[in-house]
Amino acid sequence: SMAAYGAIVPEGDDAAMAAYGGIVHEGDDAGATTPLFSSDESSARGGSPSHSRSTSKFRRAALAASLLGVAGLAGYHYSGGALRDDTTHDMMATTTADAEEGDQYRPDANQRSKPGSVEEAFSGLMLRFDAMNADYEDELVGQGYPFITPGLVVEPFKDTKLTASPQGETETDELVSCQWSVKQVTGLEESSVYKADHATHKHEGVSVTHRFSSPGTHNVTVACLVEDTTTLERSTYEVAYEVDCLYVRRELRDLIPEDRNAFLDAFQTLTAVPTAEGQELYGEEYHDLDYFVNLHLTGASIRNTDWLHDGMGVLTQHASVTVRLELALQAINRSVTIPFWDYTRDSVQAKLYDGGDPATIFTSDFWADTFGLTDGVTHRISTGRFANQTVGVANMSDPSACHSAYGYARAPWNLNPSSYVTRYHKVCGISPDAVYSWPTCTNHFDLTFNYTTWYDWVWDVSYTPHGPVHLFIGGMGGSCNQMDLSPWLTEHEEKMFKYMMFAMQKNLWRSYAIEFPKYCTQDNSDECTIRCNTDNELTFVGALWDQMAGMMRLNTTEMEKFNNETIMEIAHASFCGRAPYAGDHLESSSPTEASFWPIHPTIDRLYQYKQLVAPFQEDVWDLDDEVPGQMYCIYSMQGGCMGHHAGDLCFTESISRVNGTYEKSYYTNYEMRTAMTPATYSLPYIYNDFEWDHCAQVTNATFPPVGDK
Repeated sequence: SMAAYGAIVPEGDDAAMAAYGGIVHEGDDAGATTPLFSSDESSARGGSPSHSRSTSKFRRAALAASLLGVAGLAGYHYSGGALRDDTTHDMMATTTADAEEGDQYRPDANQRSKPGSVEEAFSGLMLRFDAMNADYEDELVGQGYPFITPGLVVEPFKDTKLTASPQGETETDELVSCQWSVKQVTGLEESSVYKADHATHKHEGVSVTHRFSSPGTHNVTVACLVEDTTTLERSTYEVAYEVDCLYVRRELRDLIPEDRNAFLDAFQTLTAVPTAEGQELYGEEYHDLDYFVNLHLTGASIRNTDWLHDGMGVLTQHASVTVRLELALQAINRSVTIPFWDYTRDSVQAKLYDGGDPATIFTSDFWADTFGLTDGVTHRISTGRFANQTVGVANMSDPSACHSAYGYARAPWNLNPSSYVTRYHKVCGISPDAVYSWPTCTNHFDLTFNYTTWYDWVWDVSYTPHGPVHLFIGGMGGSCNQMDLSPWLTEHEEKMFKYMMFAMQKNLWRSYAIEFPKYCTQDNSDECTIRCNTDNELTFVGALWDQMAGMMRLNTTEMEKFNNETIMEIAHASFCGRAPYAGDHLESSSPTEASFWPIHPTIDRLYQYKQLVAPFQEDVWDLDDEVPGQMYCIYSMQGGCMGHHAGDLCFTESISRVNGTYEKSYYTNYEMRTAMTPATYSLPYIYNDFEWDHCAQVTNATFPPVGDK
């Protein structure tokens, strides 16, 4: 598997591990480290890092700002242990060992287990009430989450229907009138990222509509006059319950048109309104799309590593930036959430109706209405609100800015001369489905029920269960559309070479086997090509040989036919003096597309579902030196796997519930995973359901309801 990802991992690289396993103190000898926790302590805590109580939120931000220092963006790396703020109680998972010590961090009292149904919540009382989103009355939101009572979840800035009803021994009771009182009781502090509602709201009626305006806990009290229709006797009953106000993420196609348009319109605003202007209009949480593209671009385009992909931080890093973009969208429209895109639905559709070809989605009404169709000649978006969308332009006066040779906010290895967002939907002119399977129900089922360790799960989640979606959208074009490798490769080998060219190109650049121009213009685009570092031909041949063997999945015997001369001929036909390039969805600028953002919540949702129905038997993040082959990322030799350790900070701020208040701060991977785990949940959103009913049409793999383990 190491070779398959083009990684070179030295044996016994203890020095590199030590360098990233501790804190280098000022004044220490070069390279000296202080371990953040001992192996004994790690074992006692199930592999979780120790947590310092002395690191303030300001200190986190300062570290984040100073440690990246690339393209003028805030950074996030803090090697080894987790940074902690002594107020962030919600972010810390408690193990048995933690609880026994008595001084560790615990989630809010409000995050503890609540009744699992409305009936249970009001058991033994004469009166009850239900709360539901008036636009989604058929949903029972909150199932599976231990801190939520389904049927008593409300959403900010949505019309919520509050309905009282009698319950008790007699069936002849009827409600005559009701008085309601609604009051926010948590999240009132100034530190809240959401504006608190300090008012007490009054309503009258058996069923009323209320619009909650801030995530947090809200006390709902209702007093009703009840009449026994047989005896005509009247009594007054009163009940109160603390409901949870949370944003709810739904599948793209399950959104009512108004909600889907609200998300897409807000995203379009990010593409059109610069940050400075937007903050005047919408407030300080607004950032334009270029800001988020550059964050992702910087983290994924550093030459010696990738802080966001191909490693153990992929889930938490993307969850963090998704929360941050969601906050920017909410600055424009406070009701907006980022939906998830359950692409297993599309695999079922393709299998049942489209001859198994998932690419038919890109001509479907859903795709056209949501993200726009793609022009087959220019490869730009041709219809819809994102028609002719352009990519950002880099700050060329900043020598540290990540950009393509043409000055666009694209990866340094992308030689696309077009300023337009580009989609190919094919790889070097051929359909990707011959090698890449669109994520299926079986993929997601296996990931849920056939993986017992966090290590194995997180390594696989970014590839087959999710990665091909990026490839099917972005694809690859440029000079590789005309590439002919038939003199050296079989038909199958040539297909594999083309399918994996996007990864080989990036890996060859990261290993310094190839170079890309620093600057190109439209006038000299014919000269804007890859330069192969063939001064040391043996080194170059070795690098391409390794990539071909790993990426094309060829064994040693199959590779024997490729001598040095043959490898060089293949290089000149594919890379040297050529300009193949990926579509934007398949490289570091992928967040420029609206369709990028619902992809990763799907994996977030799958992680939450797994933790509810088939929790990891081993969730250790820190690796065991005694287990050969384990790694934090595939670039461990070059970049020390920054961004992929438990204690590395996420590269952007996120939001977590702290003592009842949702606060914005930088969190570590471990803290972010804790916040995403249902048993210790502290994020401001939930998913409306954990259902895969569509999968029953094509597979016997049944996804059990949450609660059925």
